[in-house]
Amino acid sequence: MKCPNCGTEIPDGYMYCFKCGYAIQMVPDYEVDVESRLDESRDRIAGSLDNIIHGSSGRTASGEKIKMPVMEREVRTVKKTRIVLLILAALILTFSVLFFVLRNNNSYTALIFKANFAYDDDKYEDAAELYSKAYSKYEAEFITDNKLVNNYGKTLLALGEYVKAREMFSLVLSNDENNVTACQGMIDTYRAEDNNAEVNNFIESIADEKLYKVFKDYMTVPPTFVLKGGEYEESARIALSSENSGDIFYTMDGSEPTTDSVRYERPIVINEEGEYHISAIFVNSYGMASEAASETYTISYKKPGDPTIEPEAGGYLYPAYITAEVSDNSVIYYTTDGSEPNEKSAVYDKKLPMMIGDNTYKFMAVSDRGVSGNVISRKYSLGIFNAVCTPTDAINYVTASLVATGALQDIYGRIPGVNGHYSYTCTTAAKEGNRVYYLVDEAFIEADGNNKVTGTVYAVDVESGVLYRTRRGPDGEFYFSLFY
Repeated sequence: MKCPNCGTEIPDGYMYCFKCGYAIQMVPDYEVDVESRLDESRDRIAGSLDNIIHGSSGRTASGEKIKMPVMEREVRTVKKTRIVLLILAALILTFSVLFFVLRNNNSYTALIFKANFAYDDDKYEDAAELYSKAYSKYEAEFITDNKLVNNYGKTLLALGEYVKAREMFSLVLSNDENNVTACQGMIDTYRAEDNNAEVNNFIESIADEKLYKVFKDYMTVPPTFVLKGGEYEESARIALSSENSGDIFYTMDGSEPTTDSVRYERPIVINEEGEYHISAIFVNSYGMASEAASETYTISYKKPGDPTIEPEAGGYLYPAYITAEVSDNSVIYYTTDGSEPNEKSAVYDKKLPMMIGDNTYKFMAVSDRGVSGNVISRKYSLGIFNAVCTPTDAINYVTASLVATGALQDIYGRIPGVNGHYSYTCTTAAKEGNRVYYLVDEAFIEADGNNKVTGTVYAVDVESGVLYRTRRGPDGEFYFSLFY
């Protein structure tokens, strides 16, 4: 007999299909001639009525279907009896199956039947025990049913027996390497063990491209650093990338990154000097994190070159202009009192007049990154040749001339109605053609003692003591004209 549901051959004596579980309904014999006898009785009665009513030549009743309530009740009774018999047959069949299962408790069919029933009812411990018995006793038959083996694997997975579960899924994959359920099961066992590296290895082993794409998003490959670690003399722009969809989290202090770390959204820019140890992880859409990828960056900006200072250090009888140059865009800071220059010192932007007497100039270049270069020193000793006056005389000539013209009230630099006074100093000298001049700088001293340089510079000829006005060119050199 073949199963009406799936067509599988059912051995004699069995009341259900081993493959699909369909129960065979055995219906007891039914006397099929009951209705035919009723029809014959109906025809005989109709014939008798014809003879009584119409004789031999009238309208016959036998040609029509005559309703007979008594006969129809008999028919209904027979039909009800058949339904009752069908129900009894089904009950007998059910008890027969149960009796068969109980009688053959350790048969392969019985084990599988009970195991599947327990599996569907989420009774995984019972299901695992039954699958295990069926597998150990009927291995050859058991391992040919991929669905059955997958169910056993998923049962073991639910019970936390991950190694045994993988054995079952591996059996299926040995029969069908593209079995989606078995692939998913393998991945789930590794995920349950937090072994994302083996998840990656397994997915990488999938040869079928379409199947690989199905599971690719489970992979947790560490992020890629576009800029490799190392030493850099400029600022670093560090981009991170990943092939899969998900998030990247990173740290910059050497600690292990987690999902609580900084989420990567744009390239990391390092402007300050120092050493930076950046670690990053990739977290996929399933919340699975990769191993950390790390790179170390050392930012050490290149020092600016040494400024070129002219003229050479030494003693001079005539003043010369002092120049400082660098080959890049660095800013040059300088001092004239021998102290170390820094970013708060004076900025060199044009030629400097040489100071009178013994003085030490110091120069230092600072790059646009704030990196300071080496300090370059020059010692100059200026003793003016043929001078008939001193720097103090030059100051007196200036104040006396300004008082004479009414620019000042007195030689102390006071002005009527102004709270404060002007002050004059002479520390440098300059040369134009054959003439040498003392340079006298003007400043205003406020009532609180604050000193403000006005930018006005007067000049006195060192040989004649004549007062001159000055004009400074864009390169820093001074030009002179008589003071009137």
